[in-house]
Amino acid sequence: MTTIDNSAFRSNQISEVIIPSTVESVVTDAFRENQIANLDLSNATNLETIGARAFRENSPLTNLYIPSSLKTIGEWNFYGSKIAVLDLSNAVSLTTISDFAFYNNSIGSLDFSNCSMLQSIKQRAFASNKLESLILSDSVESIGEQAFFGTYNTFSSLYIPNSVTSMAAAFGSNLKSITVDKAEGEIEGAPWGATNATLI
Repeated sequence: MTTIDNSAFRSNQISEVIIPSTVESVVTDAFRENQIANLDLSNATNLETIGARAFRENSPLTNLYIPSSLKTIGEWNFYGSKIAVLDLSNAVSLTTISDFAFYNNSIGSLDFSNCSMLQSIKQRAFASNKLESLILSDSVESIGEQAFFGTYNTFSSLYIPNSVTSMAAAFGSNLKSITVDKAEGEIEGAPWGATNATLI
């Protein structure tokens, strides 16, 4: 089996999912509305795509590891979970994090340093979390509207790498200092929603 189909296991009482190495894609709504507390992707060495809402509304889920093969995380994917720890240390193939992918979780920190292929973090992808720190990779090109917005996202400083060419009002008023590796005005829209921030 290379694909787990649309709504294949939706609305059950599943508490644990182990994705094997044969699976290449988990498609729309596949495991939506379950009780997954353990989502094991450690052996998912060929998984490239997690489709829209595939794991939406699995409130017991608190930890998630992103495997090295994964390229795309679809929209609204983990909305309704309680993810506090998102392990991106091996996410070397990840290119796109879609709209609302991790909206309204409890993620405390994000380190994209090893995500060397990541290009796009879309609208509200990490809004309404509990971010105390955020490190972007040198590959990120675009950051969507309110991508990191939210009262409980309390990180106060941020470095914007030279790779970024497009950035909407992605941040909130808790951000106080933004260091931009670009000439002034090269990225339109400063301070990108961070109304209290000083640009460096």
